[in-house]
Amino acid sequence: MKRKFIIYLGLVFLFTGCNFLKEPQFDLEKLIKSRPSKKEYVFDYAHLLKYTKENMEEHLKYFKEKYGIEMLIVTIPSLEGKSINEVASCMFTSWNIGRDNQGKGILLLLSDEEKLIKVEVGYGVEGVFTDLFCGYIERKQLKPYFENNQVDEGLSATREEFIGRAEGRLTDEEIRRKMEGYLSAGAGIKRKVKIGELTQREELSEEEKRYFSAQSTPEELLKRWMEKIKKCISDPTLEMYTEESRVLMRGIPKSSKALCRDLYRRYSKSYEIKVKGDYAVVLYPGSRKEGPIFMKRTDKGWQIDILSMGKWVRYNQNNDWFIGGDSHPYMFAFENNQYSKYVWDYHFYDDFGKFSPVRSNYDYYINLYKKRLNENPDDFETIISLGEIFFDLCVAKEAVPLFKKAIKLNPKDPRAYRYLGLINRDNFCSPKTALEYLKKYTELAPSDADGYFYVAICYTRMGKFDKAVEYMKKYTKVSGKKIYGYNWIGYLYDWKGDYQKAKRWFKKVLELDPTNEYATDMLRTIEEENK
Repeated sequence: MKRKFIIYLGLVFLFTGCNFLKEPQFDLEKLIKSRPSKKEYVFDYAHLLKYTKENMEEHLKYFKEKYGIEMLIVTIPSLEGKSINEVASCMFTSWNIGRDNQGKGILLLLSDEEKLIKVEVGYGVEGVFTDLFCGYIERKQLKPYFENNQVDEGLSATREEFIGRAEGRLTDEEIRRKMEGYLSAGAGIKRKVKIGELTQREELSEEEKRYFSAQSTPEELLKRWMEKIKKCISDPTLEMYTEESRVLMRGIPKSSKALCRDLYRRYSKSYEIKVKGDYAVVLYPGSRKEGPIFMKRTDKGWQIDILSMGKWVRYNQNNDWFIGGDSHPYMFAFENNQYSKYVWDYHFYDDFGKFSPVRSNYDYYINLYKKRLNENPDDFETIISLGEIFFDLCVAKEAVPLFKKAIKLNPKDPRAYRYLGLINRDNFCSPKTALEYLKKYTELAPSDADGYFYVAICYTRMGKFDKAVEYMKKYTKVSGKKIYGYNWIGYLYDWKGDYQKAKRWFKKVLELDPTNEYATDMLRTIEEENK
């Protein structure tokens, strides 16, 4: 027996403006009867997933291997006159989803033509993925993203929530708090979702746009930002944000009034602002749930730097924020004070710079390159240049299709492999997929030491420290940076728990540089912790 629930995505203008290709040989009857592959978890017959299929596959495989829960995502062009209940039920049964592990199966079926989604939950996980949880998924993930025509993001967010729920990160109490103010308060996915109603961008007057623009001081900027949240204004063109942040924010769906109220409540707390030169950070003492706000002074005045916040302000599975990296200009606010505990081990991150030569006037260059591609869709260098801009601005949904096309046009050029590898490693948290691209990059660009470093970080995040050491040694040899490389190798062995080898490599550093503080501190720490 399976619990069933359905989302009716009622209005026909979902995905308006997108011309999706249909499978010429698509056979729904045949598909229902037999699962095409037992090794795959995503079947995108409606071509709705533009850049996340590989990422989806890797995470759903992890879900199955770690928790025994088999979750499949299927998109089809049309129901061909059938009901989505019938198609989903028959598909769930004939494909034996979750049957090999006591009914622990989930099917998410999306039909493009009818704009319907159906989720089937096997009896083995009904107690975990309850109606309350599914109602939360509808309103927090599927509804806002799909209203904004962001199928990739919506399905990715949904997948993450299912995995998070299985890992115990989202309790019923948390859901009820987050669902306060929503239509059904988590009573399950049972009603129509009016596509476009929530995410219709309001038209602000020129006076309002000037009001919510760059400000003369960080204090005044924070005040205007809080007013914007209180009014639930969601305009990505406002000049209270930096130019690069505005490009990133175009793809973020509009928040509901309930989410705006929650955000306003959480940030209406005591704060302090730290300023150094052209950079400022708003901090919230005593709060582990509200991340810091980054601000930058430009020729327009003080603006909120959403892009840098996205790169450096990170959250763990308990929704506690922390700072990654050590080379960004906002690091001054987190050193030698009560906020130091929020700084993640900065040696974990490789702080590579921007790849595109473009540093300003992003919209001008984006439009210029798009115009060139309209005239010549296979202009390889323009594809790479446009992709680099989107890569630097963390707009993965635009960058990924460009780089994949670049590989098809010129599979011997290493650049697209590098970018796709880093996107999968850092944006999608898909280290296995990242390794495929990054290893290919090292094959095509063996003289670039950074390639070996990228792979080493990838293995580190997977917990494969011996492989990480192998590639860090290659990095050290090619780059010639012995002190930096040896410190990294010692750090990796320390993380692995092989303290004797760790000490050996730190001692090599001190042979080259007796005053090296990092190696000295690490040796002292190892000795103290292993007395």
